[in-house]
Amino acid sequence: MLMLHVTSPKTGKHLLPKDVVLNGKKKRKKMQDIRSQNTYNHHVGRGGVKKVEEKLEKELGHQLTIYDRADLWIRIHKNKNDELDGPAQEVADRIVS
Repeated sequence: MLMLHVTSPKTGKHLLPKDVVLNGKKKRKKMQDIRSQNTYNHHVGRGGVKKVEEKLEKELGHQLTIYDRADLWIRIHKNKNDELDGPAQEVADRIVS
């Protein structure tokens, strides 16, 4: 697809062709629908699971190289206040018991 860059004479900003904007809106709506179906939201941020694993290993004093995946799952789904959200709490209760 050939992309033509058009500049607004009033603002000097680059304008995108209408079809690119409409495709972007469709894709955004699709991804919002997919995201809304996610039941167990994670709260790991940019570092991802790798960062949580490193933090867990550091807390354990680098003694263990293998740890329980259940503990990792619970840590990933905790928010900044160290609390689990709704359905994640139910899963964590089943994991622990």
